[in-house]
Amino acid sequence: MHHPLFFVLIGLIVSSAALAQTETQMPPVCALQEHDGPRPRGHGTIIRIQDVAASRAGIAAREAQRGGAIDSRYLTDLRVTVRQDNGIIDNFDVAPGMTVHIGDRVRLQGSYRSTLSPCSYIPHMVVPDDALVGEVSA
Repeated sequence: MHHPLFFVLIGLIVSSAALAQTETQMPPVCALQEHDGPRPRGHGTIIRIQDVAASRAGIAAREAQRGGAIDSRYLTDLRVTVRQDNGIIDNFDVAPGMTVHIGDRVRLQGSYRSTLSPCSYIPHMVVPDDALVGEVSA
């Protein structure tokens, strides 16, 4: 009389274990929620140029916050701290090929989804004042 209940319980335990094993073998779901293209974020003034080692050390935290990886083409970008015209202080990558100094007025662009990988993104950027900048070529 107790045997059928025993088999039901064993079946539930085995099914749960099999489900857990299947879930761990599946690739992680991308949690990245980014726009499809760059968007303007206004202007600001550079108040600090970040140390390269500190910038690299912060990559994992930035990726965790965003829910996806930084596009590998942008991992070595120079990073700066900017006081935006609205008073918010935030960190931005510097667009490739651009030279900046503390005190420079800069144009800002928001992060967006990379075309390289659907779960990677292009970080917030300081860009030349004449236009928003798209992705760099591979």
